[in-house]
Amino acid sequence: MNTPGNLFSANKIALELGWKRQAVQRMLAHVAPDGKIVSSGNETAAWHFESLTEIIRKGLLTAYPRRGFRSVYDLLNAVPAVWPCPLPISAVQSTFVDRAYKLRDALTLPLQRQHLISSGELTQLGLKEFQKAFGYSIGGKQWRRLFDRTVSRDGGCENFLRVEIFLDSAAFQRSRPTPAVAAKLHLHRCLDEIISNLENKSAPTLADREWIFTEAFRHFEKLLSENEDRREQKHIKKSLVKYLFCTVPRISKTEFAMRRAFEINLQKWRVKGQPSTGWLDMRPLKSGNFRTPDFAEDKKKIGDLSISLGGNESLAYRKLRRAGKLSQGFIEHFHYDVRRAKSYVPKSIREEITPRVNMCLPRWRSEREEKAKGPYIPGDHSDYAPGDYFTGDDVTWNHSFFYYDERGQLHIERGECLVLVDRRSNYIIDFVLIAGKYNSRHIRSLISKVHDKHGLPRKGWKFERGVWDARL
Repeated sequence: MNTPGNLFSANKIALELGWKRQAVQRMLAHVAPDGKIVSSGNETAAWHFESLTEIIRKGLLTAYPRRGFRSVYDLLNAVPAVWPCPLPISAVQSTFVDRAYKLRDALTLPLQRQHLISSGELTQLGLKEFQKAFGYSIGGKQWRRLFDRTVSRDGGCENFLRVEIFLDSAAFQRSRPTPAVAAKLHLHRCLDEIISNLENKSAPTLADREWIFTEAFRHFEKLLSENEDRREQKHIKKSLVKYLFCTVPRISKTEFAMRRAFEINLQKWRVKGQPSTGWLDMRPLKSGNFRTPDFAEDKKKIGDLSISLGGNESLAYRKLRRAGKLSQGFIEHFHYDVRRAKSYVPKSIREEITPRVNMCLPRWRSEREEKAKGPYIPGDHSDYAPGDYFTGDDVTWNHSFFYYDERGQLHIERGECLVLVDRRSNYIIDFVLIAGKYNSRHIRSLISKVHDKHGLPRKGWKFERGVWDARL
């Protein structure tokens, strides 16, 4: 019998109200717990019903009659309803079990964070995990359906290790045939040997499907010739579809789909003159694209001209086509409409020529850029400390100004600035501004200024070659 003395955790209250656990915890943040209970193997805070906030109490009083309980305590003490799996996991086909394991991996992280992030963030996380587990993407609506189905089947137990709750509904649609149907299926036992010779019934190839349907149609035509009764012929077709669906279920997801595939392929098989091979899917033979021609010379021309045009592959492609310098086979193979896409270059061509163009561009631009893009030795500052070495550099300002020298002559120049920096920390120790071009006298003046203000470096100076190094 339920008594008012029972204690209930925030997670249990949120579950019965259909609220987020964090929302209930925030409402109870300023309410002292009445005790502790053990939930899922962990000790957690709990409250009496009378200690809950008014909003929570009203929610529970509204929820228990709607849920079909006699009192609030019946609602809060109810054991979570565990979803019963229609079939034992051992009776489910391996393909559905494998998919269930993948779906469990894809939903593990979203299920752990469902109360910590918003609905939009949860969907984005779920889609990313699904792509990682299955190798293809689905829509947000479909992912939400899978997520809600899993949470509903769990029933609040938070036992997300159960593989059964991740199974697709189609896994439970494989019903056993009735005795009357089983008797009809016995007519098609001659196909057992053919199906048993399949390498993998769970993943039949296109050739396997063609072979199965061909033999089934020959068997079907033979039975029709032996039974002229139209009603009996209809039963034969129905039993043959049932037999194929039960023995090779991976051909179609449902029995209805199997029936439709049987009808369509039977008509196709009859129209093609009952051939032995090549009637199920003619696209591989009709495509004509068995391999891409070799256009190495054309690609080299496009790449060379792209380099001379500063990396503009679209312009090089357009110029060569207009000048008629590309081979006729290349022009016929790749469609080009300058009115719709003037800068279009086939994706396969871009992917092949772009690395070589990018590699050659620095050398085409200047020797300095080629040297900058080439190999270099990274600086290692681990063998000295701040204050050990000082270094200097100069900068020329972008803005011009005018001044008069000692002889009264007017000069209009861009000013320069010299700075002395601690090599280890890059801290600017001091600087000097120059009206015009700097010389050795300015460098010597800056070194003396730093010496008087901070002293000399402990180990020495690191200057570039030229006028800076000459001042030492």
